[in-house]
Amino acid sequence: MGSDFINYAAGRVGFALINRLPIYFNSPDFQGQEYGAEKIIRGSDKTYFSSDNVAKGSLSFDVSYKLPVLC
Repeated sequence: MGSDFINYAAGRVGFALINRLPIYFNSPDFQGQEYGAEKIIRGSDKTYFSSDNVAKGSLSFDVSYKLPVLC
């Protein structure tokens, strides 16, 4: 993983933990090893402060796999 993603994830996960917000990790069933497969992780930050200054929302990470095209 790149340093930009690690910094993003560390900051957002820390915020969610401190404020006791849910964190979801979604991944498809992936059976076996696919040679050349690329794992893609996307973060989705839906956290916010409400008008009464209370943290709300959730954080999720979605993992998907991009398989190589075989000719």
